[in-house]
Amino acid sequence: MIAEIDLLLTSEEPTVLEAQETAVRLRRTLTASEQLIERLLQLTQSEFVSSEREHVRIDELTGQEIEKIRDRAIEQGVTIQDHLGDVDVLGDPSCFEN
Repeated sequence: MIAEIDLLLTSEEPTVLEAQETAVRLRRTLTASEQLIERLLQLTQSEFVSSEREHVRIDELTGQEIEKIRDRAIEQGVTIQDHLGDVDVLGDPSCFEN
């Protein structure tokens, strides 16, 4: 993303479309980063607050999330291949809800 912005800034006359496309990608990247930070903060807080730990199947949760986006991905010409092995962790299930 930084390279794209640098390229746009050093371009003599970037088109409006190039600037808009870069802005959209930047917004997506920032949104994903914010979500990751929020989840990491939630995970950190749960370490201090919750002493309840349960077995959580990460592979099942991941599979469910993939199914939620599979149709949209196909519509856009993207194929998702999932080869999920069993992944069982001990943790607070509420941390995996988002």
